[in-house]
Amino acid sequence: KLPFNIVTTVFPVIRGRQYSIASGGIQKISQKDTTDVQLLVAVVHYKTVLSKVRRGLCTRFLAALPPDANLMVRFESECKFYENLDLKPKLPLILVAPGTGLAPCRSLIWERRELAFQGIDFGRHYLFFGGRNKDADYFYEHEWKNENFKVEVYPAFSRDDPTGKKVYVQDKIRENGDLIYKLLKEQAFIFVCGSSGSMPKAVREAFIDVIEERQTPG
Repeated sequence: KLPFNIVTTVFPVIRGRQYSIASGGIQKISQKDTTDVQLLVAVVHYKTVLSKVRRGLCTRFLAALPPDANLMVRFESECKFYENLDLKPKLPLILVAPGTGLAPCRSLIWERRELAFQGIDFGRHYLFFGGRNKDADYFYEHEWKNENFKVEVYPAFSRDDPTGKKVYVQDKIRENGDLIYKLLKEQAFIFVCGSSGSMPKAVREAFIDVIEERQTPG
């Protein structure tokens, strides 16, 4: 029951949430001053070890929005995140994307697919995707079956193994070490998208293991 002017001095300003756009290429439909985009968002809702319910502030808000709702957002425009890498279209890409980290990878795949309409050939995509369960988390599975996208998927679902063994993207990288090493020798680019915690470190170690095991001594 605090007065509004007092509330604004007590509670901090809610920081903005950033989401990567999951669409690209011909999916970018422009109408006058607007452009349609797609997001891949996981609603945060879980219980702590003390059984306390935790909910994501922004994802809960997005999930509650009715269809066709208007939402004020800020779009931060930057150059394409591979634009300054002298990335030749024909070079293969190794994409590592657990969970919603798939969003920018999908956008990149659609952007490269657009090259075909310009008469430019592009290399294959080798997608190492991680999730908990195949039935619930295999995002865009139907798209990857379309050969026009040139995608080969190596999925890792951590909670589907009947023995209880957890499999992650770094395990799939090691499992397909010969392929990875071959692609690296072909100057493939690697993109790792998703959590900024322990996942990137574990993925980096997997790539190092693959290289060290296959390099000729000396």
